[in-house]
Amino acid sequence: MPQPKIMRQIFLFLVIVFSACKQTDQSSVINSQVSPDGWEAVAFYDSTGNVVLYNLLKPLSVDDDQLYPLVLFLHGAGERGNDNKAQLVHIAPIFKSDSIREKYPSFVVFPQCPKDEFWAAMEEIDGEWKPVSSGPVDPSLGRVMGVVDNMIDSYPIDTNRIYISGLSMGGFGTFDYLAREPKKFAAAIPICGGGDTAFAKNYAHVPMKIFHGADDQVVSPQLSRDVHQALLQAGAKEVEYVEFPGVGHDAWTPAYQYEGLLDWMYSQSKMK
Repeated sequence: MPQPKIMRQIFLFLVIVFSACKQTDQSSVINSQVSPDGWEAVAFYDSTGNVVLYNLLKPLSVDDDQLYPLVLFLHGAGERGNDNKAQLVHIAPIFKSDSIREKYPSFVVFPQCPKDEFWAAMEEIDGEWKPVSSGPVDPSLGRVMGVVDNMIDSYPIDTNRIYISGLSMGGFGTFDYLAREPKKFAAAIPICGGGDTAFAKNYAHVPMKIFHGADDQVVSPQLSRDVHQALLQAGAKEVEYVEFPGVGHDAWTPAYQYEGLLDWMYSQSKMK
């Protein structure tokens, strides 16, 4: 007859095996580490068996009786990889600042797209990036959708105040995510991106500020102009297009310096 010690070892082994098997059937966080600056680097195991890397910034304090906004930011092509750091180069420092965290307590998610993948279907033509007509969701964006759903299930998220923003490749991803799940977001800030104008009618109801540099040689500002016009034709009432004269591809810097931008974003709610 097995000894008690052996029985305990067998039991622990079975628990580990069961847990590993269970992870193949449901989403879970498999690794998480908080850095000194407050960002929590997360490796998220989704329901299809893929790992999604993202950084999470939580409110300075969380009240169990309060719900908080969720901000999703999609980075550009230059920040792709698997270090779970590069995506924090642009815009993330703004959300990390003490003044912003105190004024707008919220959960902020910066996922990282793997190298050689995209947030949305894109193609390079004569040195400029253009959207490809929307088909099945790109795997990287699909995995991020799973992260957002898991955040809603795991944290006190105000589902009436979920916001999305992105730059360049992330601008394309912002338009694509909006087209696929238009009822999820209370506001959007796509920057120097583009999208399939045929789907603009899906998200014409979403308050939006679209930014682009007039001298962008990487992603033509005409793409943002086209989406803006398609939104207006679809009946959009709360959409603004801002084009920065003399600015190239780096439209994200003046965009996030745009007066009242965060006040505007955080004031938006689907309950309005």
